[in-house]
Amino acid sequence: MTMKRTELEKRRGLKINNKLKQDSAAQHGAQHGGAKQAQPLNPLLGKLLGKR
Repeated sequence: MTMKRTELEKRRGLKINNKLKQDSAAQHGAQHGGAKQAQPLNPLLGKLLGKR
């Protein structure tokens, strides 16, 4: 059974939203004394943000 294009787009959007929620929750915990330190996406970004 093939999925309709709208259903595929809906699933893709849900994946993106869930990823954004998880990332923001991880950053929120790191800012408020969480044990995990959020790692920058790449070394250049970390260097620019001064979190190296």
